[in-house]
Amino acid sequence: METRTRSIPSAAALVVAGHQITRIIKRNGSATICFGPEAEETLLEFIRAKDRIDQLVEQAPEVRS
Repeated sequence: METRTRSIPSAAALVVAGHQITRIIKRNGSATICFGPEAEETLLEFIRAKDRIDQLVEQAPEVRS
């Protein structure tokens, strides 16, 4: 089964990791970028890393100028 994402940053991370886009599905002004099934683990790692960074940013104290 192919790996799909609608996120351009996620798709870019997969391309940087060496995965090739197999097709792009455009429907109703939205695009889904498709990769082979081997890209799924990389996509999940990217999402986990993004979630960790989002959480760290949320927890970081505000710095006053």
